Amino acid sequence: MTNVWSEISEPNSNRSYTHCYLETPVGKIFIEWKSWKSNDSYSITNDSTNDYIGEGDSLGESKYKVQSYLKDMEEKLIEFNKNGNN
Repeated sequence: MTNVWSEISEPNSNRSYTHCYLETPVGKIFIEWKSWKSNDSYSITNDSTNDYIGEGDSLGESKYKVQSYLKDMEEKLIEFNKNGNN
């Protein structure tokens, strides 16, 4: 299944920085950056859980880190269910 990211949005009343997001079963994941800076990092957070996921040096790297985060979450949920926690 291919993830469909939102369009890149400029800062607004809800977000202070340029951003895009991905709707997932574990929450809405945002990547935010200060587009007016030439070398800003891209901050990654799960907005639903307030989890800080990490940073990337580019939008592409940040999206890759989101994929790693989601894979890790998948593995944790599978293990949780295997242990009879369903």
